[in-house]
Amino acid sequence: MEGPDLRQRQRTGTQMSTRNRLIIAFASGFVIFAGTAIILRQHLSILPAAVIFGLLLACVVLWVMRPYAEISASLESQDFESLRKWKNAGPELRLLVDFAEMFLEQKWELAKEAAERRRAQEALSISMAFINLPPEQIDSEINRSIGRLAEFAGAERGYIYEFSGDLRDVANTHEWAKEDIPAQGGRFCNLETDSHWGLVERLNGSKSVAITRTELPERGTVDRHILLECQEAEAVLLAPMTFRGSLIGFVGIDSITAGHQWSDSSAQLLRQAAEIFVGALERKDAEESLRESQERYALAAHGANDGLWDWNLKTGKVYYSTRWKSMVGSEEQDLTDSPDEWFSRVHTDDVEQLRAAVNAHIEGVTAHFEHEYRMRHADGDERWMLCRASAVKDVHGEIVRMAGSQTDITNRKRAEEQLRYNAFYDGLTGLPNRALFMDRLSLAIEHMKRYDDHQFAVLFLDLDHFKVINDSLGHIIGDRLLVAVAERLRNFLRSSDTVARLGGDEFSILIDTFNEPSQPVRIVERIEKELLLPFSLDGQEVFTAASIGVVFGKQTYDRPEELLRDADTAMYRAKALGRAGYAVFDSHLHARAVERLQVESDLRRAVDREEFRVVYQPVVATDTRRIVACEALVRWEHPERGTVAPFEFIPVAEETGLIIQIGTCVLRMACREVKRWNEAGNKGLRVAVNLSARQFQYQNLTKVIEAVLSEVGIDADKLELEITESITMQNLDLTVKTLNELNEMGIEIAIDDFGTGHSSLAYLKRFPIDTLKIDQSFIRGLPEDSENAAITSAIIAMTQNLQLNVRAEGVETDRQLSFLTDRRCREVQGFYFSRPVESKRILELLSAGPVAGENVSGAE
Repeated sequence: MEGPDLRQRQRTGTQMSTRNRLIIAFASGFVIFAGTAIILRQHLSILPAAVIFGLLLACVVLWVMRPYAEISASLESQDFESLRKWKNAGPELRLLVDFAEMFLEQKWELAKEAAERRRAQEALSISMAFINLPPEQIDSEINRSIGRLAEFAGAERGYIYEFSGDLRDVANTHEWAKEDIPAQGGRFCNLETDSHWGLVERLNGSKSVAITRTELPERGTVDRHILLECQEAEAVLLAPMTFRGSLIGFVGIDSITAGHQWSDSSAQLLRQAAEIFVGALERKDAEESLRESQERYALAAHGANDGLWDWNLKTGKVYYSTRWKSMVGSEEQDLTDSPDEWFSRVHTDDVEQLRAAVNAHIEGVTAHFEHEYRMRHADGDERWMLCRASAVKDVHGEIVRMAGSQTDITNRKRAEEQLRYNAFYDGLTGLPNRALFMDRLSLAIEHMKRYDDHQFAVLFLDLDHFKVINDSLGHIIGDRLLVAVAERLRNFLRSSDTVARLGGDEFSILIDTFNEPSQPVRIVERIEKELLLPFSLDGQEVFTAASIGVVFGKQTYDRPEELLRDADTAMYRAKALGRAGYAVFDSHLHARAVERLQVESDLRRAVDREEFRVVYQPVVATDTRRIVACEALVRWEHPERGTVAPFEFIPVAEETGLIIQIGTCVLRMACREVKRWNEAGNKGLRVAVNLSARQFQYQNLTKVIEAVLSEVGIDADKLELEITESITMQNLDLTVKTLNELNEMGIEIAIDDFGTGHSSLAYLKRFPIDTLKIDQSFIRGLPEDSENAAITSAIIAMTQNLQLNVRAEGVETDRQLSFLTDRRCREVQGFYFSRPVESKRILELLSAGPVAGENVSGAE
């Protein structure tokens, strides 16, 4: 915008000055006229002529003086156009006009230079006011500078408006006003600009914008209200504020004087001030952002668990944060700014690697720096540290600093070490675990394959009856026994040998490198003797023994699992031979192991395919010779092998847990048959079903039995359950609880194979037992075998005194039957009466009445 110049301002007073001078000239003529009249008043006769003469003289004076009066007025008002019209009036006047124009040109230039000098001084003064000004004083200084702008331009109010990022909203952020003008800044915040008037476009396209009241659109628009109506302003001068080419706001001044004209100096000063204000506000924002960033950094450094450091590679000095110093046990004042404070504390085994990693990063070999090392703490201990850092380059791309953080990872390292230990060592005994044992066994196999003369052996050790100790004395004593066993094994083995705990009560030993094949056997025998010695645990002596399997390393073994498998097979052979002994693996053991595995696999399929059937052996009353019960016996009909004997698959079913499913299946089939027999007229007939140890310990046993009885629809007194003597002694509390629950249901309980176990007769009073079954080993040889006869007689007499039913099994001859009948044994069973037969044969025997000896069935 170009404002009116000095000539235009001075021209406004030209006409008024000319009129003044003409009036003066006319007055001078009139004075001459009046004087002449006075002189001639005595001569009244010539008075008219004098008046006329005076008037003519005044007109002459007025006409002669008019050009000079107007030139003088134009010179005074600096009106170049009025001067130029006298140039053609005559030589004398043209010369006068030329001198007048020259005078006015010089005077105008001097005035313009003075105004420019004043503007430059104002701009410099405003700019100087912001040099080294603290950020918190910038806003108040801007307000003062706006006041200076307004006073320079003759305005009554000045302000700054800032746009939002999208230029849709505007807010008044700074303001100055004269004392009699109320401030308006607080009234204008977040106002939407009027897009139809185009203030933003005008500011974007101009260095400055001058606006009068008549230029704005109709009353009521936001722009009009902000710029004029709120202060009753008549004229506004605005200068855009831009940053990096984008409009961010504007600075403006108002005038309430109608017709106010803005000078070029005012507009230029306003533009300069806008640039100064943008710079000041940006510096304020930058310094506030820096201060906030520094505060955040200080808070982060204070709250972080990391120690911070900053190494100036030019000066060689290192800044260590307070946390960094505390991580090595030093106080704030204890450390210098030397790098040696860092490297001298690093473990001697780690320091060279650390220096190499640092140098590689500084030289640009590595893009990232991350290194772990140990540092010496002031208390003498070592701490593991993780250091991360980055190199910092200057404007020339040269690395001048390296800054980073140091984290104490001691706890993490200890946890990792513990994890590694747990991965390869048993947490209870401290012995190597299965993983580490298998690794060392793999090394032994590789060594044997490289060196033919290398020999080694593997021992697989399992404690006998450990479960009984665990259940009776508690798991704490059981764990202490395992620790004591591990200690004994560790103490007498060589350092080259490895003893490991595989889990539970199973241990394995690698006898590495021996010269004589008998040496591993001697070690096994020594182990047996050591373990037979009592263990003192919490003031009580605990005895145990072990079954040990031995396998010798051979070239045929490729994997450690194969060796451990065969040692395990030999161990089970040792248990089968009577426990507390050892067995050496051979090919026959492997064949039996493979066979057992095949049985287990087929047995699982047999459960799903229902390949089991039940046969029944009659129980006969000695006084009536009638069948009073039948014992249910399971048979497995293998699709390829035919009928499989119980002794071949029952132990496998026990170990695998399949006996639970098989036992439930047998129970259901037996209950269905006894129901059929009862419905056929044999109301008092019972069926006896054997329970294995695994079944008896099953926590849902009573619920399963109750469900089967309900499903089949028979009374509980038609069912008799047989358990062995040894089962009752495994867990006395569980035995009493389970037997009482079964007794309350009305089920009869029989102790099978009585006399062959190690139960105490005192416990018989605690158990709700109905029948004792004399084992067939005592019946065999009667009556000739005097010992068996004495034992059998004693058992029968005891049951009579205890008011229990007694049953002898394995009766095969008339003499055995007569012996038992004479001693009042109530019930007998055996091949003398019948072998186990199908259900339909039982019905035939029942319908035949008393069972005679000659009626023995040959079905099986």
